[in-house]
Amino acid sequence: FKAELALRALDKAWGFTLAQGRRALEEAKSQIAANEKLAASMRAYGDYSRDAVKSVEDFSTAMMQQVGVADHVTIGIAGQIKALTGLSNEALPQATQATIQLANVANIDLERSGMMVAKMLLGNTIALQKVGIQIDKTGTSTEKLSQFLEKTGAGWDIAVAQANTFDGAVGRLNQAY
Repeated sequence: FKAELALRALDKAWGFTLAQGRRALEEAKSQIAANEKLAASMRAYGDYSRDAVKSVEDFSTAMMQQVGVADHVTIGIAGQIKALTGLSNEALPQATQATIQLANVANIDLERSGMMVAKMLLGNTIALQKVGIQIDKTGTSTEKLSQFLEKTGAGWDIAVAQANTFDGAVGRLNQAY
């Protein structure tokens, strides 16, 4: 009887280990795909450098620690915005933060939020107006981004507050391991 219980426990432990391994493999694949898209987007605009990619990676790690957004998600947002707008590499972290803020203020997913931020940077603010955010279309991308970050600042506070809940802490723990 004890041997049967031990075998069942071993079987469950092995199943758990395999599931964790599969999850880690899927996350690694997502991370690699996001990094490759970001690098390809930078190359398409002629401003790729390993340091620029590393800067976005470092920013994404900080985002995971602060608000619990996974690295591959943050890098994916930066890659999407770069591909759509050609925004300078230096401004990508701000645009990515703006995406997180908008998602929290407007209660929308990050992918849709990233598209709205990209459109705003290109001068199309209609989608933002629909959620009550007015941005001066005549400014440069950097000026629009600064305005936007100011107007959606509460979204950052919401993201940080959510990350500091029990669920947020568990989410960060799952991302870390």
